[in-house]
Amino acid sequence: MALGELVGRFERYNNTELRRMNLPGGFPFTITGRIVSGGYGFVIIIVILASSFQFAPHRDDVQPLSGGATGFEADVATNGTAGPSKSGTLNNEGDSVSFGVDANEVEWDFESELRLVSVDVTVTWTTATSSGDLGQPTVSLQVSTGNFSETSQGTGFSGEDASVTISVPVTVMGETVSGSSNSVEEFIASFEAKGPAVSGVITYEDDANPSPIKDEPLDYTLTCSLMGWELQNIREVSDV
Repeated sequence: MALGELVGRFERYNNTELRRMNLPGGFPFTITGRIVSGGYGFVIIIVILASSFQFAPHRDDVQPLSGGATGFEADVATNGTAGPSKSGTLNNEGDSVSFGVDANEVEWDFESELRLVSVDVTVTWTTATSSGDLGQPTVSLQVSTGNFSETSQGTGFSGEDASVTISVPVTVMGETVSGSSNSVEEFIASFEAKGPAVSGVITYEDDANPSPIKDEPLDYTLTCSLMGWELQNIREVSDV
């Protein structure tokens, strides 16, 4: 059958009156082939659209940034600044000296320092050597904060051997950091934390001097280094 004849039949069907009826209120209504054809066409379109949505691929692996925030990444640079210090003399074995907040030295409270990697506390010492005294003195350093405590010892007359360092960790930072925030300022602030309140004790443990007369006096110097961090080359990223 030719296409033209099929089209003609379809058009004649559309113009055919299939049924006449009265709607509520007495309004006459005629059902034609065109209405029926349109109804079938509407149903077919609905079925196709529903199938399209049902079988559309899901992307469960793609997650938007929470709250519409922006992803950031930055390089981390560290720097050291000098903190408080003190010096003095311990005359005898067993002598000790306290320092820090517990010794009412408020300069050891680093609460206002928000960008610290660590607080490094070092004690160095020197002592005189008497004739025939080959024993090297031993000194201990104890450092504590609210959630940290460590003690370490060193033995030596002077120089590198006569030194002990304890590092108090504050914020662990790698070479780069990343995260999501609403602004660069918020991104930087998300890594900030209050610094610790540091206290400690230096103790002259042993002079290792065989002389029964007296112990060798020991001169000590206590220093503190604040290792800080800084974010550089801050850039926006699409995936964090």
